[in-house]
Amino acid sequence: MSDTFELPDPVPGVGPLGVRVVGNDGPVVVLVHGLGRVAACWANVATHTRDRLRLVLPDNPGLGRSSHVRVPRTISEHAALHLETLEALHLPPPYHCAGLSLGGMVAPELAVALGDRAASVTLFSASARESGFWRLSGRSMCRMAARVIRHLSLDHRVNMPELVRPELLAADPELPHRLDALQRSEGFSSRNGTRQLLAAMRWKIRPILDRLPKRRLVVVGSNDRLVPAYNSHRLARLLNCPIQVLEGYGHDLGHDAPEEVARVLIEVCDA
Repeated sequence: MSDTFELPDPVPGVGPLGVRVVGNDGPVVVLVHGLGRVAACWANVATHTRDRLRLVLPDNPGLGRSSHVRVPRTISEHAALHLETLEALHLPPPYHCAGLSLGGMVAPELAVALGDRAASVTLFSASARESGFWRLSGRSMCRMAARVIRHLSLDHRVNMPELVRPELLAADPELPHRLDALQRSEGFSSRNGTRQLLAAMRWKIRPILDRLPKRRLVVVGSNDRLVPAYNSHRLARLLNCPIQVLEGYGHDLGHDAPEEVARVLIEVCDA
């Protein structure tokens, strides 16, 4: 889209994961992408934060510029790789941890691993087993299955209508094709994405609740079709924290509501 800019290349030779840093000043925010995505998908968000925040954009293990890394069995092991990569960047603490969807599982584990160096944790379109992670919308699953049959493909024409506003796709019908091309160029692996899903199946947030930073926030789109919004409401109750509902937006807030994601991150860091 016209308001995006070209992300910098990953920082060479640091830690186990491929990672980009956008911005030269401001609070450090580690922003973890979701399942079926790569870090380069945050370009729209980075457009709106690069003058205010120092955004750290790692690729999850097995995906994107971290395709060479074996996918761990647990989310806490994912977070350990993120911690090692962040520490190798030698950026000054404190750190704000944020993530979307599966990244919303990695971010709290990373915050726990950081200890008192973590200033906040912000979870976008997030869930956990205790909040009903597997209660996916049956209608959405049926619609996606119908598109698989129609297109004989698993590309983004199948899932994007369930992840973003219909108005966005109507205004930008090439978005699914651009996203497919981006992920191919970055090194996306559907096999490793499935392995990440298996790690997510086992993850629970309750064991780490007492070790999370006091500053916590849950953010959800009111029209999230993939993981129903009530999951995020339950998650906010578990975390004993506020929830922001973004009216009209869907699950993939990085594409559907990049300005809102940027606003939330800036507000959290300024609090």
